[in-house]
Amino acid sequence: MKIGFFSDLHCGREEITNNNRYPSRSLGKLQKLLLDFENIGVDLAICLGDVINGSTSKADDIEHLSRVAKVIRDSSVPVLVMQGNHDFKNLDDDTFYRISDFVRPPFVCRADEVNLIFLDANYSSDGTRYGSGVKYNWKDTYIPKDQIEALREVLATSPEGSRFWILCHQCLDIGVEERHIVNNADEVLEIIGTEGRDKVEFVICGHYHPGAYSIDIGREFVTLPAVCTGKEFNPNAALILDTSHTPNFRG
Repeated sequence: MKIGFFSDLHCGREEITNNNRYPSRSLGKLQKLLLDFENIGVDLAICLGDVINGSTSKADDIEHLSRVAKVIRDSSVPVLVMQGNHDFKNLDDDTFYRISDFVRPPFVCRADEVNLIFLDANYSSDGTRYGSGVKYNWKDTYIPKDQIEALREVLATSPEGSRFWILCHQCLDIGVEERHIVNNADEVLEIIGTEGRDKVEFVICGHYHPGAYSIDIGREFVTLPAVCTGKEFNPNAALILDTSHTPNFRG
């Protein structure tokens, strides 16, 4: 089974922001990306968040979210969509999924012989959920205790030989720029290194636009480059993994 990953569309009407983001070009890039997925035979695609750039207007955000949703609906590849910090600027999560009709990922999703775990770090360190009308600092990102304990239990109780890929919008790779890392990433990494030993194969994130790759505590950490970066579509912004892939730590 082939699974395709991408992140950080930042779809909007702006031609350029932050020197190298092109929100108005993201729809076209998404169309090319999904067409590539179709041609390669990807069975499932996963967007790791920041679907929209987040404007000063709720109406604008709904418009751009609806446009992205139409492109995804028109593709033959099924897509699961996580939320990123930009998706909450004017929308709460219920509105996000209601307007888009995206499939909201469960905590654990079975994909062939791999278990995908979706961690949601769109919380402030005091436990407040990001959302419309709530002021939040994108650098203050936190995975709540209930998710931490659920992760520990799922990994600890899974049979020997179980395989897991962990997904999160914000970064769990401590090698990237510090302000992009989840505040309590150390708790997740401790669980991966103990209960998840010989079970967690990949940790895949977005958020840090240049992207990154490292091997730490015996796992491959992949941070996806942002789709919105650059004027032209960059096929290297997408990651395609086959569930038959043998990770480095398994030899």
